[in-house]
Amino acid sequence: MSLTSTSFAQNLPQDFYYPQLAKEVLDKLSLYENVLVGGIYGCGIHTFLDCFTALAQQSPAFNSISILESTKPISSIKKTTGISGKKLVVIHTFEQIAHPNNYLEKLHRLRLPDPSLLTYLVISDHTVVTRPSQYFATTTAFFNYRFLVTPFDPALTHRMIEIDTQFFGWKVPKDLIDQIYTLSGGVQRLTKHICKLTHKNQSSIPSLPTSSVSHLHPLSTHWESPITKAKSSQSSSRHTSRITSEPTSPITSPLFPP
Repeated sequence: MSLTSTSFAQNLPQDFYYPQLAKEVLDKLSLYENVLVGGIYGCGIHTFLDCFTALAQQSPAFNSISILESTKPISSIKKTTGISGKKLVVIHTFEQIAHPNNYLEKLHRLRLPDPSLLTYLVISDHTVVTRPSQYFATTTAFFNYRFLVTPFDPALTHRMIEIDTQFFGWKVPKDLIDQIYTLSGGVQRLTKHICKLTHKNQSSIPSLPTSSVSHLHPLSTHWESPITKAKSSQSSSRHTSRITSEPTSPITSPLFPP
């Protein structure tokens, strides 16, 4: 039975990747530490944000939560400083900022003199990895924790297909799941569309040009960070094994070099 009348994020099992990532991010923010979440296009950043928003609204850690697009001027964020209590500001589409270092510096100054009263969650794209220097303020590292949302491994892809087919009412034969992973490279949005086309194609994988497929699979390897690889042997059975973060010292991280 399809559940499309309700939110996809609301129906995700709590032990699945996105709710677990949302919980881990909120735990860090509850320490009043700034957090950066970056993700490759198509890997579910919006799903993460939906999960996080629902979870954060139930948290007693903050008296107010503001979710703003990066196109909003600093003055919009400055207004939140007038709200009493501890405040969380979520800024998404940060990759659109023209002068990110200066922008982060201004955000940093708004936290002074008591950083615990104003905490930031910044959400961006793959430039978290490809242009890491953009994610520092001019006088401070700014972010205490950084997370990267990557393409899923085979186990997470298999589970996501189960969730998608149940939610949308699609029929996807289990013997095609490995082929779907090969086609999608674990990229969540591609996996979803291939499943949808498979359902419409009466349970057979639609034909795709070789040139459009050959570059997809390596993504799941290319975007696997050294941190993820170090953890994989210890947490291969956990659904959160591809949540990668770098605590306390992003400058020395192999994922975020200086």
